[in-house]
Amino acid sequence: MLPPELDPALPAAEAAVDTAAVADAFLRCWQGPGPAPSVRECAPAYVRWWPGAELVATFTLKLEAPSPPGATLISVSVRPEGTRYALLAADIGLDGLSRATDPTAMTPVLRDALRRDIPACAITPVRYRPMRRCVLRFDVAPDAASESVYGKVLRATEATALAVTLPLLGDMVAPVLATVPQWGLIIQASTGGDSLNRVGKSAATHSDLEMVAGAARLLARLHGASIDAASRTLQDDAHSLLEFAPACERFAPGVAARLRDAAGRVGSFPSSDDLVPSHGAFRLDQVHITQRGPVLIDVDSFCASERERDLGNLFAYLCWRAIRRPDAGDAVDSVRTQFLSAYERAASRRVDAERLRLYEAVSLLKIAGRRYPRLKTAEWPLVPQLIDAAITLLAPAPVAR
Repeated sequence: MLPPELDPALPAAEAAVDTAAVADAFLRCWQGPGPAPSVRECAPAYVRWWPGAELVATFTLKLEAPSPPGATLISVSVRPEGTRYALLAADIGLDGLSRATDPTAMTPVLRDALRRDIPACAITPVRYRPMRRCVLRFDVAPDAASESVYGKVLRATEATALAVTLPLLGDMVAPVLATVPQWGLIIQASTGGDSLNRVGKSAATHSDLEMVAGAARLLARLHGASIDAASRTLQDDAHSLLEFAPACERFAPGVAARLRDAAGRVGSFPSSDDLVPSHGAFRLDQVHITQRGPVLIDVDSFCASERERDLGNLFAYLCWRAIRRPDAGDAVDSVRTQFLSAYERAASRRVDAERLRLYEAVSLLKIAGRRYPRLKTAEWPLVPQLIDAAITLLAPAPVAR
């Protein structure tokens, strides 16, 4: 449940995240062909709130038959000047999305990418951040044998950078099948594997730990590559933490003060110039286990950073899992120990324990800060535990005697 008077400067914000109101707005946005189908279910997919300035949300709609196959997404943008509802294809920040979600336009593109006849394709949105990025699944069915490939639509500059990076990563990522620069579209083969995210939710088996070790070797391989990228420093991360404070301040001033204080402590540490190619948002769910081994997905945050940044982010999300599910604590510890050990063996070097603690703290603070602008109200009571864990890591490490 959202707090009353979410944002006095955005009086329409509460209606914008109300599923019934969004379902009604879909009927008003529908432009055919034919009459608008009935909405069977409307579920929130993403929310981001900038107090006093804007609230952006997306919702997944499941439609009653007869209707287009797959799910339909609608976005809502609330600003002081008014509210805008838009279907997925009408995103004004992603010019190519209208073509990439059109089966008629995509069928010949997929035909060329796969180098064989594609009679038709079905398009399903997977993830969507309005005016920033959209991941689509393209299902093709030649000779009644189903097959899927994935496309990502980005803003022009991000699409250009990713199109350059992916081939340099080689078999660490799914193969690039095609790019359509004028649409900001990049098409990749399906990994054909399962996300490693399930590992660590219950007691880790020997097979689970072997997959974790494989993911660690993959990350070490990435960190050892020779690929140029824009740098992301500790000071950049410290500055980014402050953007979460206004949303937090609105409902938990004490938590916001602790977040600002911790961000200041992070900023007091020096950055390092020992940078390596980095995933940028490394977690277990960013690794898929395939027949040819583990591969990385979602590398559009690729950057040059300290190696401890990727590791710290992974460990912070493992810690967050243990906070939400205390029964998974032992499994999380096993995964963490296995990953670090396998990484250090593969990288032939020890990880800097102090920098690892620092970057894990940074990512814990990011997780904490995001709970408020994303309106994760059910998780707000857990935020103090995240900040406590981060502050503990920021304290000087005990000296062994």
